[in-house]
Amino acid sequence: AKSSRRKSAAKSGGVARTRAGSRVALEHDDVMHKASPLPLPPPCPEVVSLGADRAVVVGDMVGRGTCATVYRGILEGPYRMRRPVAVKVFDALASEERDQVIAGLARATRHGACVHHPNVASPQEFVLASPNEPVIVSEWVDGVTLEKFVEAHTKIDRRVSTDLALFIALEAAEGLGGARDAFTPDRVRLNMGHHGLSGREVLLSIHGEVKVSDFGLALALRSASGIVQLRSIARRVATLPPEVAHGSRGDARSDVFSLGMMLREMIVGPRFSSEMADSAILEMARDGQIHSSPLER
Repeated sequence: AKSSRRKSAAKSGGVARTRAGSRVALEHDDVMHKASPLPLPPPCPEVVSLGADRAVVVGDMVGRGTCATVYRGILEGPYRMRRPVAVKVFDALASEERDQVIAGLARATRHGACVHHPNVASPQEFVLASPNEPVIVSEWVDGVTLEKFVEAHTKIDRRVSTDLALFIALEAAEGLGGARDAFTPDRVRLNMGHHGLSGREVLLSIHGEVKVSDFGLALALRSASGIVQLRSIARRVATLPPEVAHGSRGDARSDVFSLGMMLREMIVGPRFSSEMADSAILEMARDGQIHSSPLER
């Protein structure tokens, strides 16, 4: 009888998850036509060689961050093997920061490739397109980021429904847990945190999947120039944990804080008002504060 109840509960949970995933896909189609235009990226190589008769043909740009641009690509190998991939091309590094940043990105990619979880978009390759231009090739997720998904809802004066927001947050939490439970090929547990979670690193596919990407990249870029670090903080201040805002590395609790801020933004609204000065926002982020919205007054 207990076994039957467990099977019934598992089946019900699977049905609920499928329905929620379908909601992600449907709402994606409903609101994403209002997505904002992307800024112009720096020049990008048309083909990135992976060696051994393997290469990535770089296609259209799909996103631009503080120090890298993401493109849709096709990984081509022997015997006409072809598959879609995401190609993250980093801006050219200054000579004084090159070695540290490349070593950090390679380590993050190497560890991220050990994560095999349905809620994680895992990296697959790390190469240099030029001596100062790192490239990460990752699993392709056909969809949009959570950041753009929420922005599109805001533009049409809507909030993400509570059940859908909870589904997205729970799926992202599963991905974070999967990364912490991952092992290296030598069976060493990674206990890997994200260290830079925001709506830009949560991907929503048109098939209803929720995947977390870019584990450890924010930490790897800490040895980059001060300007890059400031831009990175400014772009994810809405989910920035107070200890990270103070310059700490952060840990699993930092990822939980960031996840909570993303959930709040989906249901209630932005953590900080757009009318606030940058200095006030950073001060509140360091104190772990939230600017109250009309829904909370």
